[in-house]
Amino acid sequence: MQAQCYVFRSLKYLLPGRPSSGDYAWPPGEAIAARCACPNPGSLQAVTYLKQVKPGHYMSCEVVMMNKKNKTICIAGIDTDVGKSFVTGLFGRYLRTVSGSVSSMKLVQTGCKQNISEDIVLHRQLMGISMNEYDNNGTSCPYVFSYPASPRLAARLDHKIIETEVLDKASAVLQKEFEWLLVEGAGGLMVPLNKEMLLIDYLERKNYPMILVTSSKLGSINHTRLSLEALKNRGIRLLAMAFNLHNPSSTEIVRDSLQEYREALDRYGYKVPLLLVPEKKASESINWEPVLRTLLSQSSKK
Repeated sequence: MQAQCYVFRSLKYLLPGRPSSGDYAWPPGEAIAARCACPNPGSLQAVTYLKQVKPGHYMSCEVVMMNKKNKTICIAGIDTDVGKSFVTGLFGRYLRTVSGSVSSMKLVQTGCKQNISEDIVLHRQLMGISMNEYDNNGTSCPYVFSYPASPRLAARLDHKIIETEVLDKASAVLQKEFEWLLVEGAGGLMVPLNKEMLLIDYLERKNYPMILVTSSKLGSINHTRLSLEALKNRGIRLLAMAFNLHNPSSTEIVRDSLQEYREALDRYGYKVPLLLVPEKKASESINWEPVLRTLLSQSSKK
């Protein structure tokens, strides 16, 4: 069985007798594009490779090998308009650098002025790719509603009902086609999809590992703690928290929020990365590797 190699930035340039760590770019076309045989099919594991760059000088590179089975991650938010689509698109762009087979899905889009999800359009722009057939035929966003409201209300005003079976079929099509699927939620965790099911009910049933997006907007500390408590009570796996700094509040509020979120993660027992998501022009600075490390760690414990 073949496994895709995912290269972390934890590279070390080893000098004779005096190892020194650093963040160096791996030579283009070398390990990043390599495919290695996975000694334990179906597993995830980290392997360290050494490359001699000149006599007595080596570059080490830690690589994670994952099998080709689809990996689905949910991008959810503490509230509406906190940057879920932005984070989804940026994470998708990163995953394309380590595996070209990546797509995204928006479960429900409300307040949309066209038949194609505006959030899916943003995903593709941020990922640097064109809209595909699954975007154009509605598979990547099965429900698009015009009224800006909760999914249940928006569906009712359009004389429709959100059926989870439709969401399941759409995600199954994308999971079969792509190695990675990023599933973006709608609004906050407790929004109603239909009479019987909240968004968090659906995500719990699907057992998707999650990246939770938060912000520094007024009220976000409360919403973040409530969201973490809900995830903990449901046993939903958290891969990371993404702190969206687009249109941030004052410096004092941003610093205080950051400290509060660190304390909240610790309080609820989530030993996961807290990612800082800056403005789009600085988004290349985001270090996504810890998210894959957490996925690797959690998968090995299952």
